[in-house]
Amino acid sequence: MSTSSASLGIREGLPHAREQLADTAHTMKDTARAKLGQIKRHLNKGKGVARAKAEEVTQQATSLASQAREQVPEAAAGRLNHLTQAVRRRPVPVAALALSLCALLLLPRQFRRAEG
Repeated sequence: MSTSSASLGIREGLPHAREQLADTAHTMKDTARAKLGQIKRHLNKGKGVARAKAEEVTQQATSLASQAREQVPEAAAGRLNHLTQAVRRRPVPVAALALSLCALLLLPRQFRRAEG
């Protein structure tokens, strides 16, 4: 086969190759859209679950706070009120402190279980 006939064969094959490439690109685009839809649905489902859990925890905290207020003497109630207001003003540092205390209380138990 000569060089000119080889290049003629390549030129004749180009439209078919372009068509295959366009089909492949279209298929990849459709696949990406489908995956993106799945991801969006999964995230929305997770967001709904997280929102429901947050509402549940908020209701539990409100209920526990009400129960605690009923059982606390008046002198301590004033201090508790002050603490509650501080938590409302700066919830993140208080949550970090609470998580740190929980970790400090639970870690020794984990170490004991690992050793035993």
